[in-house]
Amino acid sequence: MAVVSTQIPSPPSGLTYVIDAALTKTDVLVKNGSCALHQVKITNTANTSTPFYVVFWDANDIANVAHGTNKADLILYCAAGATQTYAIPAGLQFATGIIMAGSTDLAAVSFTPTNAGTPPTVELLYK
Repeated sequence: MAVVSTQIPSPPSGLTYVIDAALTKTDVLVKNGSCALHQVKITNTANTSTPFYVVFWDANDIANVAHGTNKADLILYCAAGATQTYAIPAGLQFATGIIMAGSTDLAAVSFTPTNAGTPPTVELLYK
């Protein structure tokens, strides 16, 4: 997976843009420390038959999250072959940090991409 984080200098000031071009079931530390999540964009266009879920936990260390064990703080859905954007204008507060992972099976919280090598892209804005 390739996670890139970039500070956005001017309007909207103070937001950080993060892109993970290959989100899988492996937990990713997005932000260590308090922050507010303002937008999530999930691009699942390469997987035309499998929906995708992005799972978020309020935690500051990957060691604090057991995928499939710890209850998620937020789960967002994207249909197969689609792009879905969730805007949270007031921001969803994360007290200690943001950890995310992906899943194609919400019940089992597993990741089995339909097209090998084409996991969904997830983009975030937080402050």
